[in-house]
Amino acid sequence: MSIVPDVAVWRIFLSSCQIHGDLVLAKIASDKLLELDPTNGANYVLSSNSYVSAERSDNVMKVRELMGKRDVQKPLGWSSMMKCPETHNIFLNKTGISGSKLNSISAVWLKVLAAKKRLYVTSTLSCAVQS
Repeated sequence: MSIVPDVAVWRIFLSSCQIHGDLVLAKIASDKLLELDPTNGANYVLSSNSYVSAERSDNVMKVRELMGKRDVQKPLGWSSMMKCPETHNIFLNKTGISGSKLNSISAVWLKVLAAKKRLYVTSTLSCAVQS
């Protein structure tokens, strides 16, 4: 490569390895990513997700243990749901789920899940959190 890849390039590369199921290259990308940015929890989640996709639970546990040894926190999970004219945020952390008007959002989410059962969904892709 004519340029030195930075953290963002390694994250993109790791994500593409996950999509294409290439664990050999994913391991190389993961090692480099964790070397360059060892305190960012999103990098560990991305690395772990590569192993989850390949059903390699032993490697998933190794990544989680490494997070614990390095005292790295997993990034806060969140989603947004639009119920016109408002947007509601749902947050997930170690203590559970929180957010504004959680009960009304839950009711809407149950309707979404019911509709999803009636539809054919080909696949879903994971997203990486970048700070």
